[in-house]
Amino acid sequence: MSEVVSVRSTSARVDDVAAEVGEEAGPDLVSVSAGGLVVNGSVAAHQKGLLRAGRRFLYCR
Repeated sequence: MSEVVSVRSTSARVDDVAAEVGEEAGPDLVSVSAGGLVVNGSVAAHQKGLLRAGRRFLYCR
């Protein structure tokens, strides 16, 4: 048996799965979020000149 879910967005992400393989599925099996991905961050004042709209970046912790 399988289930199909329809999401009213052009993109969606599975945020959490609340079951393990072989377990019975409960009412809160999957958490899904939709919409564009947003990244919030900050840079030091002397680095602000490096930022441009549309520029790609690599985030390293």
